[in-house]
Amino acid sequence: MSDVRISKDAGSSSPSGFFKLLPFANALLVVTALYSAGWCLFSFVDHKPQLYLKVVPAAVALVAVLALLLRPAAKILATSVFVGAAIGIYATELVALGLLDQGRSAGEAVRSAAKEDGVPYDARRKIEVIEDLRRKNLPAYPPFYPHLTFAAPLQIDGGPVIPLGSIAHVITVCCNEGGQYLEYTTDERGFANPSGLWSQAPIDVALVGASIAVGECVPAGDSIAGTLRARYPKTISLGGGGNGPFLELASVVEYLPLLKPRRVLWVFSESHTPDYLDRERHVPLLERYLDGSFSQNLANRQESIDRAVGAYLESAVQLELHPKQISLRQHAVDWASLRQVRTLVSGREVRAAAVDRARLQTSLYEQILRRGKQIVDGWGGQITILYVPDTSRYPGAFGYTPALRLVYDQTRAAVAATAAGLGIPVIDISRRFPDSPVSQASQYTQFFYNYPAHFKPAGYRLMDKAILEELQ
Repeated sequence: MSDVRISKDAGSSSPSGFFKLLPFANALLVVTALYSAGWCLFSFVDHKPQLYLKVVPAAVALVAVLALLLRPAAKILATSVFVGAAIGIYATELVALGLLDQGRSAGEAVRSAAKEDGVPYDARRKIEVIEDLRRKNLPAYPPFYPHLTFAAPLQIDGGPVIPLGSIAHVITVCCNEGGQYLEYTTDERGFANPSGLWSQAPIDVALVGASIAVGECVPAGDSIAGTLRARYPKTISLGGGGNGPFLELASVVEYLPLLKPRRVLWVFSESHTPDYLDRERHVPLLERYLDGSFSQNLANRQESIDRAVGAYLESAVQLELHPKQISLRQHAVDWASLRQVRTLVSGREVRAAAVDRARLQTSLYEQILRRGKQIVDGWGGQITILYVPDTSRYPGAFGYTPALRLVYDQTRAAVAATAAGLGIPVIDISRRFPDSPVSQASQYTQFFYNYPAHFKPAGYRLMDKAILEELQ
């Protein structure tokens, strides 16, 4: 008995090769816990809308910490599970890196749509279009999107500034959703307008909004502003891709007092505005626009804005022209954060995420509208909300789900009630398109693309007709 007992004691006191792995297991569990906790924290700090980017890392971090409390054998087993899962996930990342090409699939979709609509297809990348224009000694740049500077506002005249317009008097190569790129020359303030309108106050109509207010991505003549100018020559757009209610209020504060428009069309994009508002409310500089005394004085700083935005956009152009300049650090971040895997997952959760993004924070939206109305009332102008639907609102159109439609209907009702409470009229474009439970995709092919995109030219023209009818 004693021999047996001695043998057991000896066996337990002398570590086998298996238990030599214990320090490595402890280290891996600690690294897993810290890495997952860091990812979870970043998702909250960066206001990531996807719930899984917060819940999954938090759960992994918790499990890793609890595993540290297990007996050695169980701890090593848990570590092997984590290692196996990591190998599987990063193997998927490697495969996805080689196979996933969103640009190619998007290009094929545009090519197919252009062929169906009889539009010549421009297969060049945006940077190639810019290069070709520059070879002709023409100043060409990509669009400037103010929201991309939220995390790091541009330094202008010694302080942080979020400009609203691009460089003045340059060619902007915008987007290609139907076969041809939208190109336009910016005006004196860097917006998508003919030159000369800024000296014609009071103007007839001013547009504030996101990409729809710019006219992405159709010929200029089919845009809202382009069509309105045939009836109201002094029509100007202060739109910017990705603009939400705070940036739109900023446009009203910074520029409209110079123009004193009789009518202000304030675009509400059904699918994007709630999401953009949620993003903008975390930007302290933009929140200050609710204060009646705040302004960035953008109208008087165009030369400084031109230099700062010019440097910002040129940096982006050079990075596109010389992709090898992308730092190893960025590659490492992309790899560690499973960028390709997240892209695959997000492609399957688009509809579910769209439901969350479409929920409007009504009270904050009302504050912004109220402040904008106070300003426009100051010169006797009138604000009208232009409610623009998303294609996924309609049964049979791309992206439709009953859950999303329900949220859209709630959003439309909330906007209508908010506007009524403030005495602001609404032009509701959503009622202009075919809409019934038995609607078929064929009803929408003339208005919408069968992939995420803006309206087709015919969709814009239908909207333009509705606006003219309401204004007249």
